[in-house]
Amino acid sequence: MKHSRKFLFAAAIALILFNSCSKDEADPTPKYTEKNMSIVLTYGGEFENFDETMGLQITGENANSTNIEGTEWTETHRPDRLASQFTRTGDVAGTVTLRTTKPVSSCTLVASYIPKDEVEITEPITVNVEYYIEDELVKTDNISTVGDGNHYQGIIAVEDYVK
Repeated sequence: MKHSRKFLFAAAIALILFNSCSKDEADPTPKYTEKNMSIVLTYGGEFENFDETMGLQITGENANSTNIEGTEWTETHRPDRLASQFTRTGDVAGTVTLRTTKPVSSCTLVASYIPKDEVEITEPITVNVEYYIEDELVKTDNISTVGDGNHYQGIIAVEDYVK
């Protein structure tokens, strides 16, 4: 009888350990908070005299099927299901609102501003970049092309702004 109880106890412990370990291994992908994001870029100064190269990378559970609305992208690259990259080269518009079509966990925006050929620049371009998570403003950056400031990089991780 003592051996039966010891066996049942050992079997119960083994079953509990097996179940807890197998749950951890079933989905090795870490879980991050994901929300809809948008970025509003408002240009000032002589923005019409500049060309822009913009790159946007998103990460998330379904990034490979998530799109960014708000502009015509020159190129889209989807290296795997957790990341997508978008690139645009062209004229600078007055205001651009970029919005994810599905929730994402992070977003990286990179932009460069180059004066157009044969145009005299008398006033630099200024850019106000606003980041929104679920339509709530979480971060604002202001940049200008004065001096070497012709490029910008901004990174937003949803986890940093949503509790």
